[in-house]
Amino acid sequence: MPIPEPQLAPHITQPIQPASIPEPLQFHHEPEQKSGLTEQLTSDALDRIIEADKSIPVIPTVPVEELSLDDLGKFEPRPHLVREKTGEKIYINKDEFKIGKSKIHADYSIDNNTAISRVHVVVIRRNGVCYMEDNNSTNGTFVDGNRLEPGREILLKANMHIILGDEGFTYLLRDEV
Repeated sequence: MPIPEPQLAPHITQPIQPASIPEPLQFHHEPEQKSGLTEQLTSDALDRIIEADKSIPVIPTVPVEELSLDDLGKFEPRPHLVREKTGEKIYINKDEFKIGKSKIHADYSIDNNTAISRVHVVVIRRNGVCYMEDNNSTNGTFVDGNRLEPGREILLKANMHIILGDEGFTYLLRDEV
């Protein structure tokens, strides 16, 4: 069966035509001119924002021409603890990194310190971040002044101060440039 031709309704005698086609809108954009005062105000406002929030870490910049291939690793995250007594850097280089006084069971051992347990804490590296868990230590673990509950993980953030027994550490994400 053939499809019938479209028909106009009986009361419409001619196809409807638009009365007129509107002209396209034209926009004239003139570049905004900044006065020296506007630029100064913007710079001053930015300085105040930066000054107000010192918690935002400053990432040092180095001109590209001064970089070598050896320098590129300095900008990659390399989570580590800095031992306060010695300044030694302890890199978290495993997914489960144990710290204690046992040379056999710990990945990093703290010698000659009776305040440190055999395996005092475990640093867990997961999805690009590190957590610390007290391993039921005798003298406890403190992060930024708060005692860790044994067996409970805490997310480590840059510049956190950590005390294992009587040993102080600072947690850092990158090497200093």
